[in-house]
Amino acid sequence: MSTTAPPSLHQDPLAALKKGLEALPSASRLDHSVTEGLYGLAYQYATQGHIEQAFDVFRLLALYAPTEVRYLRGLALTCKLLKRYEDAVGFNQFCAYLEPDQPRHALSAAECLLLMGQEAECRVMLEHVNEYCGSHAGFDAVAERARAIISLLGSADRSNDATA
Repeated sequence: MSTTAPPSLHQDPLAALKKGLEALPSASRLDHSVTEGLYGLAYQYATQGHIEQAFDVFRLLALYAPTEVRYLRGLALTCKLLKRYEDAVGFNQFCAYLEPDQPRHALSAAECLLLMGQEAECRVMLEHVNEYCGSHAGFDAVAERARAIISLLGSADRSNDATA
């Protein structure tokens, strides 16, 4: 009896997850031109302030293309605008899992944590974002926003200490 795991278990878990999601029957039901048309519609809804409609289309897109980060980010943004912060955090974290070299996903999740009142968790995530941006070029705007929010959290902490 062999004690080694099957070769599929030695794969990168992210690659295996993406491959599994992309192999779902729903992933092949709509062709690229249809999903791009739907994305344009969802984007238009969002920019015109029709957030519920944008949410519905982004949700459909995520069903049919569950690893397309643009669709998932749109879904996360509409969740945030609909004050469904926990859902927005989850979608942003999934985007971060799919694109670990993009700190903007973690920044977006941290913003939602802040909106949920989870300042400590927000600060930890922002510190990770800031650390990542400090060691990788090209993320100045993300780092600046993370530092600004950290600074605001620090100001709020000092304000709360003064009133206590």
